[in-house]
Amino acid sequence: MSSPRPIITFRQKIALAIFGLFLFSLVIEIGLRIAGFIYLSLQERKNKAAYVRKGAYRILCLGDSNTALGGSNSYPQPAGENLKSKGPRYRICSYK
Repeated sequence: MSSPRPIITFRQKIALAIFGLFLFSLVIEIGLRIAGFIYLSLQERKNKAAYVRKGAYRILCLGDSNTALGGSNSYPQPAGENLKSKGPRYRICSYK
């Protein structure tokens, strides 16, 4: 004799669907956090390697046309002179 199959009500189906969506969201969230942690760890390793290498530090100055084309009146110019007095490892790049 086989036992009768239990009847699943509409409320139980809705509850199971919501629970499934919750579990799916939880798994996706954990996966994204792990992937983000791995990415940031790799980027940190690259940053430390670049810091150890000898070379120039590039400083990017973003702004309008006064930043890129202002000449001696733009803020990158005095900043570059200030940094060059500290050593030749600094280079200012201006972009608008």
